[in-house]
Amino acid sequence: MSAESAMRELCAGWERMDAAAIAALFALDGRYEGPLFGEFPVGPAAVEAACADAFAELTEVQVPVTTLAASGDVALAEGRFQCTDLAGARTDFPLVMAVELRDGKIVRFTEYFDTAKVV
Repeated sequence: MSAESAMRELCAGWERMDAAAIAALFALDGRYEGPLFGEFPVGPAAVEAACADAFAELTEVQVPVTTLAASGDVALAEGRFQCTDLAGARTDFPLVMAVELRDGKIVRFTEYFDTAKVV
């Protein structure tokens, strides 16, 4: 899998709210680095659990990507994270993401966004 494909698949997994599909993209030592995690999940099982926890609070997710650049095993994307929670409240904020691959699997995925919109 290319870095560009991994980024697109990751965003699509979020939009489908499919924790297993997202986890399958990660290497055994792959890290999901996000500002809302107390401890970054490492490995497919931990990534799946973290995503499933997030999806349990949401009814809908969109991650429209406006810019995507890739070179070798690295891709960077800019877009938005838009979601609806169980109470019907909408959240929409700008997001930047970086993905690094090794042997076609994600070894590091990082999200950058202003947490004031979500906490």
